[in-house]
Amino acid sequence: MTDSTPLRIKRIEVEGLFGLYHHVIDLNLEDRVTILHGPNGVGKTVVLRMINAIFRTNPLEYIVHFKDFSTAPLKKFLMEFTNGKSLEIIASSTLPTLYTVNWSPFDDGTGYGYSFQDSISKKSVYFIEDQRLFYCSKVTNAKNKSVVAQMTSVLSDYARDLHEQIRDAIAGYGMASQELDRTLPQRLLNKITSQILNSDQLKQQLLELESKHRELREIGLLRETATPAFDVEQLNNIDEAKRGMMTLYIEDTQQKLSVLDDFAQRIKLFLNIINHKFKHKQIKIDHEKGFVIEGQNQQQLDLKLLSSGEQHEIVLAYDLLFKTVPNSLVLIDEPELSLHPSWQKRFLPDLLEIVKIANFDVIIATHSPYIVGTRDDLMVALEAKLQ
Repeated sequence: MTDSTPLRIKRIEVEGLFGLYHHVIDLNLEDRVTILHGPNGVGKTVVLRMINAIFRTNPLEYIVHFKDFSTAPLKKFLMEFTNGKSLEIIASSTLPTLYTVNWSPFDDGTGYGYSFQDSISKKSVYFIEDQRLFYCSKVTNAKNKSVVAQMTSVLSDYARDLHEQIRDAIAGYGMASQELDRTLPQRLLNKITSQILNSDQLKQQLLELESKHRELREIGLLRETATPAFDVEQLNNIDEAKRGMMTLYIEDTQQKLSVLDDFAQRIKLFLNIINHKFKHKQIKIDHEKGFVIEGQNQQQLDLKLLSSGEQHEIVLAYDLLFKTVPNSLVLIDEPELSLHPSWQKRFLPDLLEIVKIANFDVIIATHSPYIVGTRDDLMVALEAKLQ
């Protein structure tokens, strides 16, 4: 395993949790999804908080204080990684908030022994907690300068965030287009004859490009245009010079659109996940508002009018598709909240599709059998048996 290989967890062991339980968790590295399933009170959420605390605290010393550990008594927390190294946190026998950190092996050949700790501190972890629809923010009164707390909708924030991401994606597309257009004359002069497509190949490539353009317009990423579709039959029997120009046009257009590929794939999946579940309304991409909800007769609905389940569905899908980075670790607490059993059954298949394109590891804490469904091979049962 090289230094560039992503740091991944393969096994977690928690001993003496609440002074009662001993949990051993082997993560599913192939499908990248591990489900912690069990009754209330066995420590599913606590385990997620402990994992999050390790990566958030940056424990570069041997003795540390962990806030999230001190609220849930335990004897030992062991985390093993795919690079053969491990991190062990042992509770102090004298002070309840003091823990000893053991790195194995500490000396990694650098002579300093800190590269593993550094990789821990740089690991991206995203914790999706059970309270995910609102957050508390502070607002300053302009008149008396007093500071008050207010609850802010995550859904509204995410709509604005998507607006910014769309703006950035279109800006990247525009920059790529400008650069290719700027260098077009010189590249036309330098065109290699052996790379020129024949008429049938040109037709096929143009039809594929039109299909891609149409899909980008349908999902709302590219705006509708009045430009008529090109009649590919005009390509029959054209001379080599014209075929050379058309070949270069196709290559340039493919390169321009490729800038949008990853973002468009996420947008498409986001829309599919939501719209396959919503009834009598649908979510649409909007360049000015990010996303909007349309009811019957294409009437826009206030986001506040969505049910709790509908809001949870959008927030979860958005978190997973647009707020995570590749090779990160995502922790999800109780994804079943406010979801109808039929929606709970769809959560795992949707998640597995998201993981394929977003490329991250997931640990889920749930007590819903509908979330697990038929994929008990991804489940680790945290039982209420005493150690």
